[in-house]
Amino acid sequence: MVLPPAPRMSAPPPPVALVRPAMTPTLLLHLPVTTLLLVVLVRLATCTCANGVVTTGGDPNPAANVLHDFTCTCDNMLHDFTCTCDSDMTIVKTDGPATCTKDECTTTPCGTGQTCNDPNTSPSSTGDYTCTCTNGVVTTGGSATCTNDECTATPAPCGAGQTCNDPNPAANVLHDFTCTCDNDMTIVKTCFMTSPVLVTVICLS
Repeated sequence: MVLPPAPRMSAPPPPVALVRPAMTPTLLLHLPVTTLLLVVLVRLATCTCANGVVTTGGDPNPAANVLHDFTCTCDNMLHDFTCTCDSDMTIVKTDGPATCTKDECTTTPCGTGQTCNDPNTSPSSTGDYTCTCTNGVVTTGGSATCTNDECTATPAPCGAGQTCNDPNPAANVLHDFTCTCDNDMTIVKTCFMTSPVLVTVICLS
């Protein structure tokens, strides 16, 4: 006896992919108030880390009615310390020692018209700045005395009846003053000594 062939089974239809519609403003208008509240709560869940460090993590159950189960992990919370210089609070370095400087000239220690220079701005080096006058007088560690008119010294460098003249009052040019007799301008004596002395001339009466 020959059996009739078994009926041919047709292949099942392919599964239909479910596509979740995007939450457009039009779709949101048709959602119940409860669902809208859940959507807003899910959208507000954010993760942040200090210093802008990137975060990783996720929501294991994105269902709108399952909240507060998301996780956040900061990729790196190390190396965010800072070092600030005591000598200059504007010098700050993250994740390492700062390179500190202290320029003593920033406090304007020199006098008017003088130029200040600090050759070593290390915080441990102090008192090495120089003040330079326009006439070349230089002083280290303090304001310079740019002029020194030797004729104003006490006691007066010239004798009575004499006129003193300092042709170069620069503080670094000394002993160049002259004494001239008032009653005979031809009698002049110049001081070219290596140390301050009382210089006088013998004036004719």
